[in-house]
Amino acid sequence: MKPLFFLHESEHAVKLSGLGPDTAKKARFAGDVQQMLQFITDTQLTDSVLWKRFVEQYRIKADEKGGWRCEYWGKMMRGGVFVYQCTHDEGLYTALLDAVKDMLTVAEEDGRVSTYSREKEFFDWDVWGRKYVALGMLYFRDICKDRTLRADILKFVRAHIDYIMAHIGDEPAKLPIIKASAAWGGLNASSILEPVMMLYGITGSGKYFDFATHIVGEGGSAWGNILALAEENKLAPHEYPVTKAYEMISFFEGVLEYYFATGKEQYRRAVENFAARVFEGEITVIGCAGLTHELFDYSGARQASNFYKGIKQETCVTVTWMKFCLRMLLLTGDSRYADCFEQSLYNSYRGALNTDQNVLVDRVPRGFLKYGDYVPTYLAFDSYADLLHSTRGRSVGGTQHMQDGTYYGCCACIGALGVGLVSSVGLVRMPGGLVLNLYGDAVYQTVTPEGRAVTFTVTGNYPRRGEVKIAVSMPVGERFALALRVPAWSVNTAICYNGMSKSVTPGYTVLAEPFADGDEILLSLDMRTEVLRPQPWGKAEIFLASAKGGQREVVSEAPEEKYHVALRRGPLVLAREARIVGNSFAPVSVAVDENGYTAATLLARDAVPFDALTALSVPLSDGTSMTVCDFSSVGKTWNEDSAYEVWIPSVD
Repeated sequence: MKPLFFLHESEHAVKLSGLGPDTAKKARFAGDVQQMLQFITDTQLTDSVLWKRFVEQYRIKADEKGGWRCEYWGKMMRGGVFVYQCTHDEGLYTALLDAVKDMLTVAEEDGRVSTYSREKEFFDWDVWGRKYVALGMLYFRDICKDRTLRADILKFVRAHIDYIMAHIGDEPAKLPIIKASAAWGGLNASSILEPVMMLYGITGSGKYFDFATHIVGEGGSAWGNILALAEENKLAPHEYPVTKAYEMISFFEGVLEYYFATGKEQYRRAVENFAARVFEGEITVIGCAGLTHELFDYSGARQASNFYKGIKQETCVTVTWMKFCLRMLLLTGDSRYADCFEQSLYNSYRGALNTDQNVLVDRVPRGFLKYGDYVPTYLAFDSYADLLHSTRGRSVGGTQHMQDGTYYGCCACIGALGVGLVSSVGLVRMPGGLVLNLYGDAVYQTVTPEGRAVTFTVTGNYPRRGEVKIAVSMPVGERFALALRVPAWSVNTAICYNGMSKSVTPGYTVLAEPFADGDEILLSLDMRTEVLRPQPWGKAEIFLASAKGGQREVVSEAPEEKYHVALRRGPLVLAREARIVGNSFAPVSVAVDENGYTAATLLARDAVPFDALTALSVPLSDGTSMTVCDFSSVGKTWNEDSAYEVWIPSVD
């Protein structure tokens, strides 16, 4: 089954080899991406009170009862580092620096860093939180300007991981990694593999590699060896004996690091198989997964069914998938992963931004309130998203109560990473040239294969419009290759170089030209509005899990699923919303041509009574029309007055 965003994907799509990060690059963003970066910086990442509150959880050992406040600091630090790499905002750097210095003070004499007491350590989410401490510190070390502080950070992380290794491992007196958490069979604890391998890469110390080998050897979960299952590739992730989406992706990112260190193809196969299975069966039209709570559940097929009434499509899953897509893009050279990143960025991710600055009062999960009453708290991100008739702001994902009465959540902490990855994905290197993957307004300054300065200025108001201009500036010309991503959804694509039409190949089109100052590339993408319908899927077996266990279930396609349509224009999924249509959410019949497109008309942005990336008038079969806008802009009041639907009921 092809994912709906990839119905037009060519079997002959060009893949690139030898991709790698562009470490010479400096990027500046404009338009919507810059607005997202600034919003997160202003409302979250430079909040010194919030940073201090997160560090304080380590001093008071706030998670003795199995909480996960331990993840907040490291998650937000990692995201802050990536945002800084996009903006080079010195105020942000100072905020991150102060937070790191504060965190350095919580290490105990033996290197221990935990929000759990010694009596309760290596239980539930303890190792998971320690993972994020290491990740946050190691990522900040990459941007740290102070050599002495860099050394202090490395010393801190080594002692931190050494303490864990003294208690977890293969030896009889130690705890196996999959027994270091009762949740998800230790899958959350096993994801510490990633920072352990990062530390091995920095230090070259064999003891870290040996610890990583122990983690890999345990297979990821006490409920089943998911690493072996991925390599075997007979089951999809929703059929594994553990299906927690976010933690599983995190574990496989660590496996990828292990592959890079060992070169053993079995690990690469496992990671590639897992990624392909998630791509094929789990990702919905908005670029997230998990329609049953936060689990892999064959959501790519089941997305037009309202079989589960609870929370779904977690922002943590969106952001972790985006980061994994970056890694898979560099590993495989397959443009589908850049397509997936963009799909998530402009739909699920952007939609999660709490731009109206709502504060939930009556939807905070009371079961996680430790200190009595609570103080209504602003969070920069929403946690969940539905596709059928619903509202945003349904709950605070990963809610934990703080001693001052405030609360926070996992999705709010991970959120900054999403848009922070744009620079890393936007322009990457390949042998003999560069690869441009994203087309939002930006300026990329880097060097050519011969080391000469070159700047690419990308303009065109994408993704609202599909005419993209790439202006080349370079003091000295040079022949090199520039690969341009051709999105799978763009059936009709045109590329001109200095006014000359170029042959377009799916996946990537490579221009090998003697580039010079003043050169101009025009990229025209297919912005027709496509009408998508659910694909028949019949029956499937899933593993319906909770943190403590689960059971297999056979699920079946519901008859009403086929009576829905979704709309896509470029990378944007469209939706109808109550502030546009009032209470008129009745089934419709969209006028569709023989190729599956509708002749939608692009409207002025003020055609809808709220800020939107794009708005369109969609013709209906009865001669009337309905107004829709991009999904990422709907539902922002978090109440019924902005109820929305992506899968629109259809009469046929």
